[in-house]
Amino acid sequence: MSGAPCDCTARCGDDPWLKDGRARPCEWLARLLARPKVTAVERSTTDPRLVLVRLSEAPSDDDLQDISSRLQRLLQPPIL
Repeated sequence: MSGAPCDCTARCGDDPWLKDGRARPCEWLARLLARPKVTAVERSTTDPRLVLVRLSEAPSDDDLQDISSRLQRLLQPPIL
């Protein structure tokens, strides 16, 4: 991509110039976009506690840690 670095305002990636190529992603957004994407999520047929998550490519150790911490936060009971 060519152009000036993105100039996101409210949240990362919201610069409309990114979509039409007038801006290029900043280093942080470029790294985020390069991370593996979830391509499928399936429940195990033999053990309902097991969930298979397929990614577009092999995750790094940091990606695995991030996935684990996000799932743990998601599955915690709400604080009342």
